[in-house]
Amino acid sequence: MSEIKNIINYFAASCLGVRFKPQSKLRGIKPAKKKQVSLLKVFSLFFLFLCIASVSKADLLITNSGRELKGEVKSIDSESVTIIVNNEEKVLKKGDILRIDFTKDISADSAVPLSALNDTLLSDAVSKKVAPADYPNAGYIKLYSERQFTYTKEGAFIATYREIRQILQERGKNTGIVTFAYKKGVQTAKVDYGRTVNDELVFKPENAKNSIYKRMVTDYDQSSYRESSYFYRYPDYDKMMRIKFPLPNIVVGSVIDYQFTVEQRIIDTFEPVFKEVYFSSNEPVLKQRLIIRRPKDSGDLKISSRLMGQAGSDFTYTEKEDGEYTVITYEKENIKPVEDESYMPSDEMIMPRVIVSLSPNLKDIAKAYSRRLERLLFINDEIRGKLYEILIGADGREDKVFRIYDYISKEISEIPISPEYFSYLPKKSDYIFSKKSGSSIDKVFMLYAFLQAADIACDFALVRDRNAGGIFMENQSIRQFGYPVIIVPLDITTLYITALDRNLTIRDIDSYLQGGEYIIVSGDTSGEVRKLPLRSPERESISDSYEIELFEDGGIMVLEKRTAAGNKQGSLRRYQYMPKKNLRQAMVKRTHRIHPNAELKDYKFKNLSDLSKAPEMEIKYSIDDYMISAGDRLFAFQLPSLSYSAYGVAKSTRKFPVSFGLPIMTKKSYTIKLPKNYKIYYMPDKFSYKSDNFTYEAAYEANGDTIVFKDSYKRADTFMPKEAYYELKKCLETRADVAKGWIVIEREPNAPPN
Repeated sequence: MSEIKNIINYFAASCLGVRFKPQSKLRGIKPAKKKQVSLLKVFSLFFLFLCIASVSKADLLITNSGRELKGEVKSIDSESVTIIVNNEEKVLKKGDILRIDFTKDISADSAVPLSALNDTLLSDAVSKKVAPADYPNAGYIKLYSERQFTYTKEGAFIATYREIRQILQERGKNTGIVTFAYKKGVQTAKVDYGRTVNDELVFKPENAKNSIYKRMVTDYDQSSYRESSYFYRYPDYDKMMRIKFPLPNIVVGSVIDYQFTVEQRIIDTFEPVFKEVYFSSNEPVLKQRLIIRRPKDSGDLKISSRLMGQAGSDFTYTEKEDGEYTVITYEKENIKPVEDESYMPSDEMIMPRVIVSLSPNLKDIAKAYSRRLERLLFINDEIRGKLYEILIGADGREDKVFRIYDYISKEISEIPISPEYFSYLPKKSDYIFSKKSGSSIDKVFMLYAFLQAADIACDFALVRDRNAGGIFMENQSIRQFGYPVIIVPLDITTLYITALDRNLTIRDIDSYLQGGEYIIVSGDTSGEVRKLPLRSPERESISDSYEIELFEDGGIMVLEKRTAAGNKQGSLRRYQYMPKKNLRQAMVKRTHRIHPNAELKDYKFKNLSDLSKAPEMEIKYSIDDYMISAGDRLFAFQLPSLSYSAYGVAKSTRKFPVSFGLPIMTKKSYTIKLPKNYKIYYMPDKFSYKSDNFTYEAAYEANGDTIVFKDSYKRADTFMPKEAYYELKKCLETRADVAKGWIVIEREPNAPPN
């Protein structure tokens, strides 16, 4: 059958002029030449259709863009291919097609006994299969997980990944679709093997417990191998390739075993080796092993570890000589799944791991980057003309910086590609300007180019995500920095400009970069590690005010106003991009979330596109029958939009530290006008909670026929020890109690009835 399949694929390739990947080597058949007589093509098509009709069940067509169509190929001619997908006929141009796979189901007849493989490691792992009942929350278990890194004497870095997993539940079957990536032009990749081990019933006596099984292995079907681009929509940044292949015959109880290899031969400052291997998992692991091979007496390959003490007493480390290489092994058994908690830190902050790298030190990296940056900085007449236009009427240096930032943040669109997936170096400044788009590195470099053209002193720097933890000084590498930033010293302050978020003002810093470590990579740099500031809670805040009028029929009218600062501005500025119709629908939904009876009356926004001012929102709505009557004299109600929960701190114990995106301050202020002839019957007491990390205060105040309520919540830091969880728990529980409070008003004794 495989021979027929290969012939089918061969003739399809001949007709389409696309790549042919045989399942097994076919002797005596060579790829078709580009120039063939039409008679041969006719014969090929005729033979192809005969084969399709007899053996093909589900054909897979893959386009050059990576799109996959699964169905039945109906016809092929010199210009196009017609495929039926879900009873719908689709016609594609031949030039748009990368490959057609005429796939088939894998038959158990192709399986071989496990014993025939002579794979001791696989046999040993399969012998340790577990009972699903022992792992009720796991979709699968890693019986064996291995990473093997080899730095060869010739200067190549070879990374081999092997996984042996047992499927425990239906949801675990998804792990049988294997996907991995490599960087085109820098790395090469291959699938070493992929197979499934299933128990095949041999003998079943009356007592089913004594049934006899034999273990059979089925290899993956090579025609199901698929290779496509991650970023095909952005040809200028199209370097990352995806390899995907499914393993066959997976059922609950199957053991899957696959291995693939990625080799890197281009290794330099901007294409370094930087690998982090975590000894932790979301699913249980019986055994995990990291094997590192490096030439003897070579100090180029840097190895370090972080938090490995958390791996437990059964963690082992060995080092031995093997010919011309030193072999280092890290191993850990019985790794339990990570128990997820609320306010969980990133894995980089808390999980044990080993880091392996090949790269120069930070000082050399910074100097090399600076030299390349100078060659990429090209200010042409178009850039000078736009700069002149932007700066007409500018009042001083700071105003110039703001105008340039405003232009770049709005007019240069960002392509969502991380530097590690394309390049840590930007494209030439004139090219970025001509395209009006680029990666995050490109966009910030465009800002740098404009500032340089305007003779405004500034530095170009690379910063590390704060949530990724501190820099590994033992493994200095450009791969530790994922984001660019421009540093502009002014007379009174220093600006740290990222231009990554079009919703932030020039004085704001993206949340994940605040507190992040950075190095300057422009000018005469020393490569010194510094740290971006972490903004105060007051600069990352939301303030809400409510003017509420109560009516004698139990309804209320609310005028709500909101302002935001720092990264919280995005929650308001995003509305400027909505069409008018969608915007109104969003406002209606917002009022309905406050109360089902809420009816939107009006809304307006200020400063949404003006990055020099804080954005504001104003929304007016009514709620009929909001207050609850008690007899003919009393009304009771809670404050609308005062909705706090302690859901995230329900647990009484804590294992991990506590992490937040940013320091924050929130404030709410209510002014409540009572109906005529009503007075306050009851309102809650003051609430207050203060600790080193959290503060919450709330108070009611009566002022004639008006009730005033104010509260404020402040969180001072982003990463705290687990002991701070108990402070947070008390603070949020206090705040939730405030939200449950009721206000009761009473009609004056001599007032006429409603």
